[in-house]
Amino acid sequence: MAKTKLAAPLAGIRGTVGGLTYSANGSGTFVKTWAPPSNPQTPPQMTERSYLALMPGLWNALSSAQRTGWDTFAALPAQELFDSLGQSYYASGWNWFCKCNVRLLRVGRSTISTAPVIARPAAPSIDALTITIDGTDTDLCAGGAASASASNPAYPPANAFDDNTGTYWQSPAASLPVWLGYTMPATQIITKFGIYYPTTTLASAPRDFLFRYWTGAAWSVLFTKTLFYPPTAGWQYFSFYNTTSATYYSLYVSNTYTPGTGYATVHEMAFFTGLVDNSRILYPSAEFSSGPYDLVLKISMVNSQSRSVQYPGYYEILATQAPGDTSTSIQIELAEVFGTILEGRRWFAQLYRQTSEGIRSAAATIAANTETP
Repeated sequence: MAKTKLAAPLAGIRGTVGGLTYSANGSGTFVKTWAPPSNPQTPPQMTERSYLALMPGLWNALSSAQRTGWDTFAALPAQELFDSLGQSYYASGWNWFCKCNVRLLRVGRSTISTAPVIARPAAPSIDALTITIDGTDTDLCAGGAASASASNPAYPPANAFDDNTGTYWQSPAASLPVWLGYTMPATQIITKFGIYYPTTTLASAPRDFLFRYWTGAAWSVLFTKTLFYPPTAGWQYFSFYNTTSATYYSLYVSNTYTPGTGYATVHEMAFFTGLVDNSRILYPSAEFSSGPYDLVLKISMVNSQSRSVQYPGYYEILATQAPGDTSTSIQIELAEVFGTILEGRRWFAQLYRQTSEGIRSAAATIAANTETP
C-alpha cells in the first residue's frame, strides 16, 4: 500500500483503475494493488445472492405505471444519497426497488411492487450499545418485602415473589388501576424485570402497565407497555435504560389481558440488573413515536472502526418494537449469528429504521466492548 497526494483538479479518488485500488483513511488517500474479494460461498453469502437474483424477475413483472412510480420516488429530494467522497447523487428507480426489497427479504418481510408514497423515515440514532457474555441473571427479589395498593386477602403480594408460579397475588374486584411492589434489602439499578403469564387466570394478567421506582417523594416511571399480549404462557421479560439506584420498585397495572375484568393477577415477578443474557441497543423513543416500524440492527464483531464499513461479518438483526420503547434485547440473535459471546471483543453497530416507505440509516456507527456480567 502506498500513500498518494492529490492536486487540483482532483479532490479525492475512490475505486479501482487499471489494477490499482484507491481509497482513504484517517491518514489520507492511499493506493494499493487490487486483490479479488474473498468468495467463501457461506450460507449468508449465498442467501444474499439469491435475494439479488430475484430482483430482475420482480422488476420485469411490474406494470409501466409501477416502474414510473419507482422512478418518481427515486427523484424526490428526500432520496438524496452520498458516495464515499461525500458527493451527492440520486439512485434510479430500479436501484431503490432492489434496495428496499432486498432489505425486506433480509428481515423476513414480503416484497413490495408499488413505490413508497412518501419519503423515507427520519434517520435514527443509537444512544448506547451493550454486548454481554452469556450467563444467568440473578433474581433480586429476595430478602425484601412485597406490597400492593390493594389485595384479595386470600392472595397476598408475597405470593408474587415466592418463586412458585402456582401461587399468585390478586387485587380485589373493581380495583383497577392497582400496583404491586417490592422493597429490596439494598439499593439496585434495575434494568430488566419479568412477569410470569400462566395458562390459567390469563384474563386478569397485566396488559397495560408501568414499571417504576420510588424516589422518596414520588413514583418515577422507567418503562411503559400498552396492549401487551404474550404470545405464549410463561416468563415474559422487559428491558429498559436506567442509571438510578433504588430500593422500592412497583408494577402499576391499568388494564388486564381481558379488558373489563376489573382486577389484576400476577403469578410471579422478578427484578434483574439486566447485564446478563441481555445485550441491548438503546435508542431515543422520540424518533419512533409512530408505528409499527422495524429497527434493523446492522452489527459486526471487528477490530477497528475502518474495517467495520466493509467487514464481511456484518449481519442484520430485526427487532420490531411498539412505539415508545427505548431498548431492545439482542442477546439471543447475537448468539445465533456469532455463537458464544466472548469477552474482550469489539463490536460495531448501525441502526436502520424501516417502514413501508423505505429505509433510513443512522448517521453514525456506534461501538461497544463485550461486558463481563
